[in-house]
Amino acid sequence: MKMEILILEILVVKRKKRTAFAKSSSGKQIMSALIQELRKYESKGLIKRKSSHSFLKLVKDNTGNCIGCIIIDNKTDKIIPLKGDGVIIASGGMQGLFRNTTGSLNNNSITTAELFVSGVSIANTEFIQYHPTTVKFSRKNLLISEAARGEGGRLFTNYNNKKSYFMEEKYPELGNLMPRDIVSKEIWKIMNNNVMNNNTNINDNNIFSDKENSMKKKFCLFRFNSN
Repeated sequence: MKMEILILEILVVKRKKRTAFAKSSSGKQIMSALIQELRKYESKGLIKRKSSHSFLKLVKDNTGNCIGCIIIDNKTDKIIPLKGDGVIIASGGMQGLFRNTTGSLNNNSITTAELFVSGVSIANTEFIQYHPTTVKFSRKNLLISEAARGEGGRLFTNYNNKKSYFMEEKYPELGNLMPRDIVSKEIWKIMNNNVMNNNTNINDNNIFSDKENSMKKKFCLFRFNSN
């Protein structure tokens, strides 16, 4: 299946062009910039970087204060204790704890789980980012950005052999541009009512040229199949 992917810069909720991106590799560019900055400190001997190592567990003293951690060399399986006045964890979140995720499969969230078992509190979980529209592949879900809806993408399901644009019908003012929590709830309600199944699909029939649009852009229709 051949699809044309749009690179968009509209944040749906605000309906204004205000996002910055580097084609489809924004995250990679951010990481590259941070690593480049880190190497400045590394060259001065202020930081020692250990590649190909994984976190195992925290080390605590008799009073429960954290005094370091234990890591393992992924190549040699050597166990290495690290001492310190504190430990800062930047493990990439906890997406591996969820069955469905659009994130990297390399992030298995084992570190987050181990920290939680060790008594570390997990805070601000309401800021976990989620997306109501994805495409299911064999191992993970491909994110369909809400920016696609900002460019004209429409959500619909088949109801009595007719297209039902449920967001536009229930929220005529903003329609598909409603915040993602509301969009997710509406999708879940329809799925839960057996109007459609759990698959969100895009196929060739759902990509069309908006002939009424002078810019001749191609938009995606998000279709929720009912089988």
